[in-house]
Amino acid sequence: LPSPEQGSSNKHPYGISPNNITPNNRNVEGIKDSGKNQASINLSNYNISVEDGDSIVLTDKSNSKNVSKVRLSGLDTPEIKHDKDSSGGKDSYAKEQLYGEQSKAKLEELIKKQGNLSLVINKGDMSYGRYVGVLAGDNNTNLNLEMLKQGAAMAFPWDSNDLMKKSTVLAAER
Repeated sequence: LPSPEQGSSNKHPYGISPNNITPNNRNVEGIKDSGKNQASINLSNYNISVEDGDSIVLTDKSNSKNVSKVRLSGLDTPEIKHDKDSSGGKDSYAKEQLYGEQSKAKLEELIKKQGNLSLVINKGDMSYGRYVGVLAGDNNTNLNLEMLKQGAAMAFPWDSNDLMKKSTVLAAER
């Protein structure tokens, strides 16, 4: 997965090493079978920080400079205050939206409860320089859907390339 600019480098342009990406063989609720572009990343090699209820940041435990941002597929949550946008440019969310911190806390809680956490991505789908993915927890629980089922997010189906089935996303919303 190296970009053309990286030549034979061992690093994907958005920070996840190809050594950590394997074909998706997890049967996770609500995920479309999208073939060869779908991959699974074992998150045991990463520190996970929750940016807000629909975005996480992965930091490689063996190389803290290796950071990847992920937008969770199929959902949208209120924004929390950020001093800078994701590109490091202008101020973006100077004012917090209602329930943003509660949504963030719910995602942190769901992640913390998992013993076996992975991220399913479509390797070709990016949003503003971030992977778009589905968090899969114990027993292949789809944490994106859990956020919707628990009322901590709104359904936000993407286009036809989305990992999540539109009907499942809409049905999960409380």
